[in-house]
Amino acid sequence: MNQIYSLQATKYAFVFASSVTALREHLQYCSEEKFTGQLDLKIQFAQPRPLSLYFEEGNLVWGDGGVHPIRRLHRHISRQCSAEVAATINEIGHIQSGSYEFLTTLLLQTKIQPQDVEAILTGLVTEILFDLHQQWAQRGYSSSLQLKFNYVPLSTHPLSVAVSLDALWSQAIETWQTWQRAGLEDYSPNHAPSLWDTDALKQQVLPSTYQNLVATIDGNRTLRDLAMKSNKNLLTVTKSLLPYIQQGLVKLLDIEDFKPFTYLAVPELVQSSLVQAPSPKSFVEPSLDAPLIAYVDDYKVDGQTMNQILTNMGYRFIHIQDPLQALPLLLEHKPKLVFLDLVMPIVNGYEACAQIRRVSRFKDTPIIILTSNDGIVDRVRAKIVGSTGFLSKPIDPKKVQAVVQKYLGRE
Repeated sequence: MNQIYSLQATKYAFVFASSVTALREHLQYCSEEKFTGQLDLKIQFAQPRPLSLYFEEGNLVWGDGGVHPIRRLHRHISRQCSAEVAATINEIGHIQSGSYEFLTTLLLQTKIQPQDVEAILTGLVTEILFDLHQQWAQRGYSSSLQLKFNYVPLSTHPLSVAVSLDALWSQAIETWQTWQRAGLEDYSPNHAPSLWDTDALKQQVLPSTYQNLVATIDGNRTLRDLAMKSNKNLLTVTKSLLPYIQQGLVKLLDIEDFKPFTYLAVPELVQSSLVQAPSPKSFVEPSLDAPLIAYVDDYKVDGQTMNQILTNMGYRFIHIQDPLQALPLLLEHKPKLVFLDLVMPIVNGYEACAQIRRVSRFKDTPIIILTSNDGIVDRVRAKIVGSTGFLSKPIDPKKVQAVVQKYLGRE
């Protein structure tokens, strides 16, 4: 520990831990010496980004970095906030890496309570410590772990919530050891299961099981995401899929993190801003009797792109950013064509499509799924849930125009 003491006069301090025990001692130092600042934990050649822990006077107040920081935060906010509460969160700010500010804003505006923040923080840090143990163990602890102490106070309003690092350390160790005993040490909870050999799978399981797997396993949700959505233990969910994974019927894929996004818009604001006012220089004002086209996607930028394309073609347009509000808003506005993004928080495109198709009003309405995952399995799954067609991202104006002309017959 002398290395740290000798460098406290500088802004940064670098030390190395060659064992789990040494790492534990360095973390205990943060508490004992009332460390304030950011601690980055990085295994050489093993992580895209350092895992980061934030301290205020020795208290652990935040965790960030590593794999899927935005997805991780969204998952824990969704777990703690009811759907009703989540749906009332206005466009406060963007969830992105380093989103301590976002949670602070929610707390200050009483959208969430201190106990919610504590639960979210506990979940974030436990996952971070688990990932650290797994990545380090996979390298046989042969690589030293670099710790970078940044002695700079947090620049944002404090959350006034802190958790015990000792308790979270013990919880992460226990979870990791249980994961190992189950024979899962080579499987990352950050990987997303995807159906791989659908024909062989269909022959091995009951039709109801197959349909459930098709609706659930879409290659866009990690094992952690699936556990949260099903309200089941991560270990239970993973072990239930393990036989299919071992047979090659299901594969575990690396997937991207969520894009930085505005969490959820207030339903009234979504409805009032469905038709955006076009710029006179860029748009042709649609007639009141022009067919209406809907686009369901949580990403505002893509919605603006679709707005420009479709309004220029003379169609009326609505952009629904909250997938939970998609069905009631579609029933209210009755569009002639629906574009549906595949990767959305809480409800993905497959689930949304299946829900829409169950409504007789939309039995024959064209539904086009947009995604960057343009594979055979994705197309088969989209067909099963009732999708009319598939359109790859990024959004291409010519392709969008071709789809609209094909199904609505307007130039």
